[in-house]
Amino acid sequence: MTPRIRNAAYPGGALLDDEETEAVARVMRSRSLFRYYGPTEPTEVEQYEKQWAEHVGVRYALAVNSGTNALLCAVVAAGVQPGDEVIIPAFAWISVPNAVLQAGAIPVVADVDESLTLDVDSVRRALSPKTGAVLAVHMRGGSCALAELMTLCDDAGISLIEDACQAAGTTYRGRHVGSFGRVAAFSTQYAKIVCTGEGGAVVTDDRPSHLAALDVHDPANGLRRGEAPSAYPGLNFRSTELQAAIGRVQLARLPDLVERTREHARRIYDLVEALPGLTSRRRHDPEGENGLAVVVFARTPAEATDVWRALSEAGVAAVRLYQEETVDLHVAKWWRPLDVALEQAGRPRPVLDRSLELLARGVQIDVHPLFEAKDVDAICAALRAAAPLRASAAA
Repeated sequence: MTPRIRNAAYPGGALLDDEETEAVARVMRSRSLFRYYGPTEPTEVEQYEKQWAEHVGVRYALAVNSGTNALLCAVVAAGVQPGDEVIIPAFAWISVPNAVLQAGAIPVVADVDESLTLDVDSVRRALSPKTGAVLAVHMRGGSCALAELMTLCDDAGISLIEDACQAAGTTYRGRHVGSFGRVAAFSTQYAKIVCTGEGGAVVTDDRPSHLAALDVHDPANGLRRGEAPSAYPGLNFRSTELQAAIGRVQLARLPDLVERTREHARRIYDLVEALPGLTSRRRHDPEGENGLAVVVFARTPAEATDVWRALSEAGVAAVRLYQEETVDLHVAKWWRPLDVALEQAGRPRPVLDRSLELLARGVQIDVHPLFEAKDVDAICAALRAAAPLRASAAA
């Protein structure tokens, strides 16, 4: 018995159905595809933004055309200036360093720990008089050590930016991620649990930051809100009414989907705790993860390969977090734009040994809201079957 692999990917995209079709048709019938004007008054993006703000628990949300551009808006809106340093984790999608570089700042790479998020001690060591912000990435649906990072940033007088692009629905101590930092970014790209094909959102409780994000995403926004034109050289990152109409349907489903994935992930983690040779990722709020990924660590990279192979042969959607020769733009080793920028600035490349050693022992199991109990049973059975491989490898 194996899990239904067709349901192991694209948690939002797999759920596209008649509701989204009707939402798109509603916009098409209006012929108002642009968020600011049309033959009828556009309302989809405005309502979508209100929905995001209410979901996260903040006052302001801005819908944009990608998670990458949401990150760029967030970095600028947080007050990062050209020449500033921004501390980022060694494990994150390449959009993280790229957004910092696009803002004219310098990414400073810190290690991740067993949570796959920023190691607080590594962040502390990376602080300098030039540090303008810490960009904390909630990887694979798990939250960062937000309490510690907030204290560190407050003491240093710098901004905390949250990348919640992989963490829609994730909470930390009862609050949604994205509500802790000065500004946060979400993604609704096709592989995300809230899916508009491509898209994102910038959220904040800070009005000046919201206004700054508006000016980054739309060079005419100052005029649209009755003010002088912005001095910032903004670009067109606007969401369309079509994206927002789909997003409204998808975002409304999110609480129910996360409830399902959390329960699936809990069952798998409970098993991992009883198995020899594997440890679960560190979870800063185990009840708050959105449950889309279960991450385990083997004792060695070779054992991780054995576990991954056994899971894959059993039909489980599993991936290695890092393999030395495999190009993966989630790993700082492969961030060529950063390497070029550091070389041009006369700075050394970051030392990644600690993070790479950890990632090389990591295996991720994808979890989908459409899994049924039998699918989770099959994943657990595959994990049990992998245990003898680990035992013999260690002998």
